[in-house]
Amino acid sequence: MAAPLKRTAWSLGGTQLATAGAYGSANKQQDYILQLDLWDSQFPDYEFGFRAWELVSLQVTRKSLSLKGVHARIPGQSRHLECPDSPSLKPQRQEGQPQKAQMYEQLKQQFLLHNHSKASADTLGLLALWDFCCAHTPPGKDPRDALKPLGLTLCGPFDLLSDPQASFSPSHSRSLYTLPECIPVMRSSSSSSSSSSGSSSTDDSSPLFSLFRDREESSPECVVWNDPGLSGVQTPFAAIDTDLKNAKPSKAKAAAATAAKEDFPHLPLLFAACIRHAVDAAQEASMAGASRGSSQGKQALSRGERELLDFLPIPSASSTNASGSQRLEAIAKRVAKGAAQWAARRKKVCIAKDLSGLGVVVPYDKKADLGWRDLGYSLEGLSKKVRKLKEDGGTRTELEELLTLASIAVDEGDAGAALQLGRNFWCLDALGDKQCFLANPAKRLLGSAYTAMGQPGFAAIVECHAPIRLETLKHHLSPK
Repeated sequence: MAAPLKRTAWSLGGTQLATAGAYGSANKQQDYILQLDLWDSQFPDYEFGFRAWELVSLQVTRKSLSLKGVHARIPGQSRHLECPDSPSLKPQRQEGQPQKAQMYEQLKQQFLLHNHSKASADTLGLLALWDFCCAHTPPGKDPRDALKPLGLTLCGPFDLLSDPQASFSPSHSRSLYTLPECIPVMRSSSSSSSSSSGSSSTDDSSPLFSLFRDREESSPECVVWNDPGLSGVQTPFAAIDTDLKNAKPSKAKAAAATAAKEDFPHLPLLFAACIRHAVDAAQEASMAGASRGSSQGKQALSRGERELLDFLPIPSASSTNASGSQRLEAIAKRVAKGAAQWAARRKKVCIAKDLSGLGVVVPYDKKADLGWRDLGYSLEGLSKKVRKLKEDGGTRTELEELLTLASIAVDEGDAGAALQLGRNFWCLDALGDKQCFLANPAKRLLGSAYTAMGQPGFAAIVECHAPIRLETLKHHLSPK
């Protein structure tokens, strides 16, 4: 039975931050397992393992505080947890920080981000990644920049985690081609995700990682990547293992055991994306040469990889023959394979292709032939027609006819047709074009499609984002 340990106050500069009670039990190896129950705090419960009577270092991070470097011990027979003041103990949020349930509610309201998994098995890893960034951010610095050594900057929902009192517009953090189904989470400052772009990580024209789902009430299952300087294609980059997620308990347990044996942990979605990006960036840095600047960048990147290894539930170097970088590379390969498998599974449920590369998935009654219809055009033919109109001008009769057909389709219950055409128009305007005449038609098509499909949040995103897209396109028009 666990023996109760007395409450202990955690404080900094005389200000109490939280109080904790702990319960301990020893096994045959004299390892103590302590369960921390926290009062007057935003923290959930934690478990930590201690070698009996040994001085250990704790790194505790959750939401409002980072308790990095705090020392705890079990001194003699008193066995109470001691958490003395530490210079590295620092608040990461202001007082009045909403609890986890309230934070998820804010994320849902402002970013349409639904998290249906339990906190103990958070498949997205949103709060865990925020914890990691807070734990590796020096005092006075911004945790959203903690991943810059990996070429990443947090955005979107992380802006709300950084400032819970702020209010964000539906277009917040979105790039030119960000679909309403996408929730921006990280900007890339490198080309390590298959991009040749060298734009700034804080520029809205830089490559963007987003969480993707087809319905606003669904929990995301994939991270997609897009470089607005290249095209509107959204590339699957990391995906939740849906086979494991939907498996029966016995099969899920066996799959998890197999993954553990192979040293491939089932990571939260955002961590999986970070690891794959870090490995890609490291490989890119190795090919970049050995200049002083690139050498410093490589050192920072290597440090970032080590910190990821230390934070995540990955077997230590002593338990495997592979080095840390080799293990990360193996995990990155598995993440890439999982993303490819997700894309292959998605093709089987897509009712039609589109220029975003993700395809159209809408409710479709095959028997009644209701939900989508073919408007009689091909993606290649539409792309060629639009390019010709942009280069040479001419009448847009064919496009106007398509718009009319799509509107009729919505009225007759086939909103998927308008969604497909709207996405294609969304992707066909590009930076540097001589003309941009598809932004407003795309807005009308998508708005009507989302409204008809009962997705008012997506419709609101289109309404807010469309004028910003139009201004961006006009600003980058090439001389005629």
